[in-house]
Amino acid sequence: LAHSAAARKEQRRLDAEKRQKLQPLRKELQKIEARMEKLNGKKAALESELADPAIYEAAGTERLKQLLAAQTATAQELAEVEERWLELSEQLEENCSPSGAQ
Repeated sequence: LAHSAAARKEQRRLDAEKRQKLQPLRKELQKIEARMEKLNGKKAALESELADPAIYEAAGTERLKQLLAAQTATAQELAEVEERWLELSEQLEENCSPSGAQ
């Protein structure tokens, strides 16, 4: 009985250690999710402006170039952020997989 209590105590200590080790990953994942949300909002706003037919008239040419450049940059950054999100999610999943107790 004492052995199993000691084993449970050790398992709880290991689990706490694991949670503490994973905390920075979880925090970075939260930051990345917030960044993705912001970029998706920016992307939607750009697409909305680009949907306006007036932007394609001669007077809107400079603004059109700016919008297209911003759209490209936003899409590229979003792809990079999503890739990092996937990497972190996989790391968390690998480290959180059950190792016997829970």
